[in-house]
Amino acid sequence: MPKVSDDPFSPRGPNENASQDLRIDDPSRKLLGRYIVALVTIALIFLATQFVMQHAFREQLDDASELNVAGRQRMLSQQVSKAAYALVHSVREGDQTSAKVWSATLKENVIEWSAQHHAMRNEKLAAPSHGIDALLESLEPQLETIIAECETIRAMTADDADYDDYLPHLQAIANVEEQYLNRMDTIVVALARQSRAKIESAIRLGGTLTIVAFCFLGLQVVLVFEPGRRALSEHIVRIREAYIAARESEQAKQDFLANMSHEIRTPMNAIVGYADILTDPTTDPDITDLAVESLQRNSAHLLQ
Repeated sequence: MPKVSDDPFSPRGPNENASQDLRIDDPSRKLLGRYIVALVTIALIFLATQFVMQHAFREQLDDASELNVAGRQRMLSQQVSKAAYALVHSVREGDQTSAKVWSATLKENVIEWSAQHHAMRNEKLAAPSHGIDALLESLEPQLETIIAECETIRAMTADDADYDDYLPHLQAIANVEEQYLNRMDTIVVALARQSRAKIESAIRLGGTLTIVAFCFLGLQVVLVFEPGRRALSEHIVRIREAYIAARESEQAKQDFLANMSHEIRTPMNAIVGYADILTDPTTDPDITDLAVESLQRNSAHLLQ
């Protein structure tokens, strides 16, 4: 409980003494610091959760893009084979116009197929992924074989080769394409598995951060809010007690002044009255002696 001055005539009144003590014990500054720490920590946990989820979303977009590229690579390999077969068929039919069209189409498909393959491989080499880069590297022989066979077919077309001369090259493309498609299927499955693992990891991490956030909120209730509530309750009690003490001190001061006024006024009235008697020349000597005695008695009472 804050101390209140016992001296009613102290330069600082009882209320000022109480206010001084209460300012020293005021818990609001300490509580404010705790609340700021709690809010900053919760904000950091929220930002960490957002960062994890945003990172997971970006990786999911990258994985989706890779899956699309892998699927397009499968489609381009089939288009290359189709264009090669269509080119040979046009040569057998003697349709030179169609042969030129299919030769140009075959060249474009081969260029796009090769460019996307190398772009995909370079991306994976920059960020290796659980054997996928090795699978892409293993596709190089099949890719180079198919491209070489296609270039040979286009060159044979320009030289007006016989139809039977095309067949071994078409058969080589068919055999290698089957191997290429099987390995591309393996890559697509691996990419899908990798993407699913990343999503599951992000979900686990997000769940962990959520649990941490709830645990931290629970700690805040125990370590910040509940102590803060108790501190405020105690502070209110101290204020109430200081207020009551100040009122009692003020009342004591007023009672003291009223009593002192009465104790001084009574003898002073007697002194003034007897002094008037003594100044009267017609006063009887016996009354004068009585007045002097009363003056001495009241003066001694005032000096006590």
